[in-house]
Amino acid sequence: MQDSRLPWRKTVQVPVGRDPLISIVLDEHGGTACCSLAIRGHDAQSATATGAFGRATCSSPLPATADSKQG
Repeated sequence: MQDSRLPWRKTVQVPVGRDPLISIVLDEHGGTACCSLAIRGHDAQSATATGAFGRATCSSPLPATADSKQG
């Protein structure tokens, strides 16, 4: 088991054409862990994993950019 300083936060760049996906799986010791997904500063989704082997997943489609809109 690896200990992390909490709260833990990670910012990533998502490749073009791929939607972001966050998945949390707790071990046999359980506990509580939350994931939240913000896209361009706006909350998109959140979920909570609890208990032994609890799971939480956050995902959301990326909004279209001005460059990808067809006029």
